Amino acid sequence: DEVEGHGEGGDAEGGDEVEVDVVVEVGDQEEGDEVEADEEKGNEAEVDVVEEEAAGDQEEGDEVEGDVVEEETNAVISASEPSQNDNLNTITEEKNTMSVLCNGEEYIVDETASKEHVGNSISMAQRGLCRSFQQNKKYFSVKDKVEAWIHSQPEKEKELFYGPAGKNLFAVILNDKYAFKHIFKNGGTTVNQSAKRGHVKPDEVGNRSLVAVVRDPIDHFMSGWAECGSRATDLKESKWFDPDINVNKRALFWLWNLESCLSTKLRSRGPECVCISHSFPQATFLLDPETKGTSILPNIEMVGHLSELHGMLLLAGLDYDPSEVKSVRIASTNPSKVSNFSWNKNMLSDGTLMLICEFVILDYYLFDFEPPARCRDTVESHSAMIAQMLV
Repeated sequence: DEVEGHGEGGDAEGGDEVEVDVVVEVGDQEEGDEVEADEEKGNEAEVDVVEEEAAGDQEEGDEVEGDVVEEETNAVISASEPSQNDNLNTITEEKNTMSVLCNGEEYIVDETASKEHVGNSISMAQRGLCRSFQQNKKYFSVKDKVEAWIHSQPEKEKELFYGPAGKNLFAVILNDKYAFKHIFKNGGTTVNQSAKRGHVKPDEVGNRSLVAVVRDPIDHFMSGWAECGSRATDLKESKWFDPDINVNKRALFWLWNLESCLSTKLRSRGPECVCISHSFPQATFLLDPETKGTSILPNIEMVGHLSELHGMLLLAGLDYDPSEVKSVRIASTNPSKVSNFSWNKNMLSDGTLMLICEFVILDYYLFDFEPPARCRDTVESHSAMIAQMLV
């Protein structure tokens, strides 16, 4: 296979029944692989990010950290048997808005959005997928304005639209209508096993619409750091992986490493830049390869919450039984991650949280997550400007 960008090596763990794409070794390019040259971050030319080329090698399992297992189970039950009367009640309050109840909580939906997107949000509420309902509602209410605001400021375009990420492991086909857009560290292995398919590249998606799930942006960044640290056996002495250094400093070193790698052409990058895309803002995985990452994918139809992954797959019409999906690799049961890479953001200082927040700030513009206190004013002031954009 011809591969754009570098890949990541590694074997699937025993028992994983996942179709595996071509493995490209970490660090050095294998003979015969063709790698397109990158331009530096911010140039108009496409930036190929470091990607993995083995679906079975992804250590996704973070989607079941903590209490998420129980939440996913509940989502499956409610998704299987939606209740029209208990979860949903719509009341027209004023022109172009309506009130939606999801598990007893009231939400306001803007009916000026696409009927299809409003309909999907209501379907999520009917199935009790309230976190997904909130993400979908926020994303489609701001997406066009966020894009217009960024394009109105060339410096913001260079700073935020440096993708697309995840191009070689782009999506997993679910059925004739939908494909799952893979955001690294957001359930890819689970979806591989649920759909019993491997990954496809953008031109193999066809006319299908895309479904994606997201999680807290800081949690996603830290999960990527833990993932890369547990894999990089040849970089254990690096400051961002050295277990003798406290978590806060190591996370900060990892952030600086990412920024350094992004400012370096792909062909000049060393092994320290392999795997970095796992900590990229989730929104960079939703940038369109056809426009070299200067716009958002036009065929995204549903955006849900990672904790309700199975419910989202059922909503998309994937014909499978969630109870039959084998356990994926779970971060909390990975000895290397547990002992060496705490992804607990409470261990980060306010200053570090501020810097990471600035790195992943595109996620806060597009998705419905509460930013850390130190960067809340920045996110809110930018969001106010975005809200004023005419599209």
